[in-house]
Amino acid sequence: MKKNSTSIKVAILIMSVMAFKMINAQTIKTTYQNQQSFIDMRFGMFIHFNLGTFTDQEWALPNQDPKLFAPTAVNCDQWAAAAKAAGMKFAVLTLSLIHISEPTR
Repeated sequence: MKKNSTSIKVAILIMSVMAFKMINAQTIKTTYQNQQSFIDMRFGMFIHFNLGTFTDQEWALPNQDPKLFAPTAVNCDQWAAAAKAAGMKFAVLTLSLIHISEPTR
């Protein structure tokens, strides 16, 4: 009985390793394909907003009034048109509000 139990455990272990290798190979392939797709796009822009954007500071300061973050005068259509005219293939927009001490809604 002990030999049978050991054989079953070994078989389960072997099947688990094989399944992991198959899943891992697919993940690596997908990750590589995603990375290659990004590389193939070659040219794009990164846009970063934080409170410093609206106070003309490189870094936002703690406890600044969150009402300062008011991107009402931003012309995103112009940015998109300029990016497209330049041949850009992607844009990444990041927003950073970590220095605001008030709760978000």
